[in-house]
Amino acid sequence: MVSLRESLSYIRAQARRSSKLEIPDPRIPKSSNSLVFTYHYLAEPLQNNSHYCPSSRHPARAADPSTRNRNRFLLKTTVLFPFPLFFLLLVAMLLKGCTELTPANRIEPIRIASIELSPSELDFSGQTSGSDTTVTITLELLLKEPADRALMLTVSRNQTIFVSRPLPLFEENRYRTTLPLSLNTLQSDSYLFSVYDALTAESDDARAELRVTGITLSPPVLLSVSNPDTVQIPENGTQQMRFEARATHPQGLSFLSRVDLYLIDQEGIRLGDLFELTAAPDQTEPENRLYTTVLEINDSNQPDRVDVFYFATGVDGQRSDTLQTVLNIVP
Repeated sequence: MVSLRESLSYIRAQARRSSKLEIPDPRIPKSSNSLVFTYHYLAEPLQNNSHYCPSSRHPARAADPSTRNRNRFLLKTTVLFPFPLFFLLLVAMLLKGCTELTPANRIEPIRIASIELSPSELDFSGQTSGSDTTVTITLELLLKEPADRALMLTVSRNQTIFVSRPLPLFEENRYRTTLPLSLNTLQSDSYLFSVYDALTAESDDARAELRVTGITLSPPVLLSVSNPDTVQIPENGTQQMRFEARATHPQGLSFLSRVDLYLIDQEGIRLGDLFELTAAPDQTEPENRLYTTVLEINDSNQPDRVDVFYFATGVDGQRSDTLQTVLNIVP
């Protein structure tokens, strides 16, 4: 038989357990997205034990506090653990998908071993006359690895691109093409050939330079100039004035382009533009050439003192020294 003291001790213990607040299990992680079920323990005994025990095979009994805590822990682990696991699986699948797609979309760069131009240098300095000409340039490109697509070829001069076209594959690891290039034998210049892959910036760029040495010329020389010293203004009609200049070139008359003159009045104002002198026909002098022109004045002209300046120009654009004469226009 249970004594009265033991009964009172048991009742006090039960009361202390039911009045305590539930302490969360530290092993269960907290999350705002987690679904948590919590048992509420009552201080009063259950009125209908059949609701607590689902099976009639087990007699209804008061719930053991240790059993209730264990059941609550098992319920929480069952509900919470699938959410982070599902998230980790989803991230792993996405990363795997990105890894599988990247190699298929990546363009393999083309690796260039060498580039060669033939010829790589042109020298016209020994020629005796300047002219326009066309030279065929051969470009050959060797790759480190075989390729399966065309590259781009550009040709520039003075940082200005004037040729841009695809460079088709000649063999499995070699590109080869020919290019006609228009030049002037008087001009010294350089041409830059560039080859690159337009599909990716990771490929190698190849460059080769073509150097052109033109004919080295000296400037032309004016030997003599002449014009009337004084011209009278006519009362009516016009009065002609003849201007002459004799010029030569140290490397031959073929390098002599033209002779011009311009006029400056006594107030320092330029009269008109350049006046070109033309070569006189049927000349017999092999070493020099006579250039002439005719200008007119009329009754509307005013008295003036005009300075006349002559100069010759070579085929390469170089100018001779300027020679000066004086023209007096009187009433």
